[in-house]
Amino acid sequence: MSHTLYTRPWFAFTAALSTAALLFAGSNSQQRASQNPATSAGKVDAYFPPRAIDGFGDYLSGFLGSIGEPSLFAASQNPGVISYRLTWLSAQHGYVVAIRLSLNTDGRGEIKSTVQAPKPDVLQRTQLTVSAADVKRFLQMVEDAKFWAMPAMEQENPDPHRRPYKLDASPSVFEGVRNGTYHVVFRQGLEPSPFTQMVHFLAKDLARLDKPTISQASH
Repeated sequence: MSHTLYTRPWFAFTAALSTAALLFAGSNSQQRASQNPATSAGKVDAYFPPRAIDGFGDYLSGFLGSIGEPSLFAASQNPGVISYRLTWLSAQHGYVVAIRLSLNTDGRGEIKSTVQAPKPDVLQRTQLTVSAADVKRFLQMVEDAKFWAMPAMEQENPDPHRRPYKLDASPSVFEGVRNGTYHVVFRQGLEPSPFTQMVHFLAKDLARLDKPTISQASH
């Protein structure tokens, strides 16, 4: 395991959460990278399809770019790339987490995690090798969660007694790219589900985060 700390200014992310949570809108998220407008020289690749995660796209793009994370949306131009990434923001504790699993041709994987903690203002980076058996287990969880068929945004809840969006919940953005196709799912808070099990397995079992930075929703 490699484990490095980097001093870094803290993002004004709490205000972004409360503001952006009011701006959600559904969109068609499973898109080919060729649908992304061509960027001119000197501009970085887009991190998300237009309006895929309205309200959080700009903030998360800035965060991922600042920590050197690649655009999985742009990576879908290469049909040989298979990679998944969780970006998670703690509404209660102020952590911002990015975890990316990239698959190798031999069946194994490499997982890189970056944790930005509120106090002290540092980045914690970790890189690990993932066995072929664990990669296979994770991919089965992806299929069990039906990730590739999930809508990008949560659907409106028809029950008038339940709020579909929870302003104090921790947002999660999960991306995937395979066979030249990209998909992204945004969820405001993680409730018990196969999707939550998949996310927790990625963060706890594969990335082996050593701090309570991922929500403890029951499975």
